[in-house]
Amino acid sequence: MYWRKIVPIVWLLWFLANIGFAQEVRATITGLVTDPSGAPVAGATITVTNVAQNASLTVASNESGNYVTPFLAPGVYRLTVEQPGFKRFVRENIILQAQDKLRLDVKLEIGQLTESITVRESVSLLQTESATRSQVIANELISMVPTQGRNPFQLAWAAAGVIKAGDWRYLRSFDIAGTSGISINGGKNKENEVLLDGISDVRADRTVIHVPTMESVQEFRVLTNTYDAQYGRTGGGIVTIVTKSGTNEFHGTLFEHFQNDKLNANTSELNRGGQPRAPFHINQFGFQLQGPIYVPKLYDGRNRLFWMLSYEGMRQRTGDPGASTFPLMEWRTGDFSNLYNAQGQKVIIYDPLTTTRDGLRQPFAGNRLPANRISPIALEVFKYYPPPNWEGEGPAHINNYIYRSRWNCGFDQWIGRADFVLNSKNTFYFRYGQNP
Repeated sequence: MYWRKIVPIVWLLWFLANIGFAQEVRATITGLVTDPSGAPVAGATITVTNVAQNASLTVASNESGNYVTPFLAPGVYRLTVEQPGFKRFVRENIILQAQDKLRLDVKLEIGQLTESITVRESVSLLQTESATRSQVIANELISMVPTQGRNPFQLAWAAAGVIKAGDWRYLRSFDIAGTSGISINGGKNKENEVLLDGISDVRADRTVIHVPTMESVQEFRVLTNTYDAQYGRTGGGIVTIVTKSGTNEFHGTLFEHFQNDKLNANTSELNRGGQPRAPFHINQFGFQLQGPIYVPKLYDGRNRLFWMLSYEGMRQRTGDPGASTFPLMEWRTGDFSNLYNAQGQKVIIYDPLTTTRDGLRQPFAGNRLPANRISPIALEVFKYYPPPNWEGEGPAHINNYIYRSRWNCGFDQWIGRADFVLNSKNTFYFRYGQNP
């Protein structure tokens, strides 16, 4: 009986603790409502409506005339202010991005509520409510700018203060090393926080856990410094990703992205080793669908229940270049007369049988081993080593064997999301996805 009481309590505490780890990535509109004389208007009804979903949030101005409409998902909004004795005020084309803190003051005019003043100009992008420095990559840019591997984290490389670390050849849509290996604003490599819909998306070692598909990303923001107090746990920058949610209209995309050796030049490694261009075939394909949950004559989820599903597949048939270091042919017979280190200094081979009590040794004459001192087993093993196919890099002749590796694989990833608008003050969403 005791455990039946304690287990639900422990589960609830664990659930609340996990909620505490989330940071807010939604937007906020705040402002002041005044009359023509500049006096504050208390009790005015402010309604903010998501145009795509027709979902509204309603608040009232306080005794000082101030109002706050929090927790607004990125999108296009319409703001309406109503108060008896004043004309109805409507502000359209309010574009909110992830983590925006927009200030919008409203001056009402004397008149009837049946009369209205509508402003259709875009709201100023100047952020006066936050000192955070960031760069937003909106959905239009995400969908229209080509990326080599269809990985949304590639877009972060174009942000000011972001430096790509590592030497990977390409960044596939699900690769973790490339997504994690960036330095932001001079911070240490792989010391960044990544937030996916406000939830931390990094492991304890700061590698990214889940990479959403390119088509599922609504907005991508890179914060470089002067963070709000809600952020922490980072020695570098912060990357926030907001996934798409469904709207009242059905939308979808279908795509095929391919790379082919007939369209590519040979790699520098294979050219250097005198190797021909390797086979190279990468096909990425998929779809993204979204809309309301709507079943004719059974259920109409418009304005209330929405869904989004995105799938991306990849089929790779490539011969990526590789480089290894093998002993030169003369070294295999004991001739080390041309053995140098990377700095160009000659490497002396000493005879271990000449070691004295004080640790001194004598070098082999001419840096060559006598034939009777070479292990016959080693000579047999060398027969299985391929000869270098070019001179190698530097005086040490490293990476002197260039070859074409073989990749023959297929990967699939997907992500889905459902949004439920309970009322003007409560919304819920569920998201799940898988990477290879």
